[in-house]
Amino acid sequence: MWLNNKGDYTTSFIILEKGDYEIILLETVLFQENVELRMKEQYHLDHTEFFVNKKKAYCDFKQYQKEYREIHKERIKKRNDDYHKRTYEEKKDKINKRRRERRAQKKANKNNIGG
Repeated sequence: MWLNNKGDYTTSFIILEKGDYEIILLETVLFQENVELRMKEQYHLDHTEFFVNKKKAYCDFKQYQKEYREIHKERIKKRNDDYHKRTYEEKKDKINKRRRERRAQKKANKNNIGG
C-alpha cells in the first residue's frame, strides 16, 4: 500500500519488503471492548524480543503523559519559558501599575496603623 502511495509508511514495511517473514498466531483473544485487545497486544509486545512496532498498542493516559513529559521536557520548558516571557511583555505595564497600587496601599495602611 505505502509503495503504491495508498497509505502511510509503517515499520512493518521493512519486513514486508524483504519477504522473509512468518505470521504466528500467539493467542486467540475474546474481548468485549477494543481496549482489552490492545492491552493483550501490548502485553505480547512487552514480553517479545523481536518486533517492529514503534508505537505502543496500549498505554494508559497517565503513563502516556508521564512518558511524553520525560521525552519532551526540554521542548516543554522552552515553550513555557517563551509563553511566560511573551505574556509578561504583553502585560508588563498592567502588572507594574498593579504593583505600584499595591505598594501604595500597603504604605497607606502602614501609615494609618502606625500614625
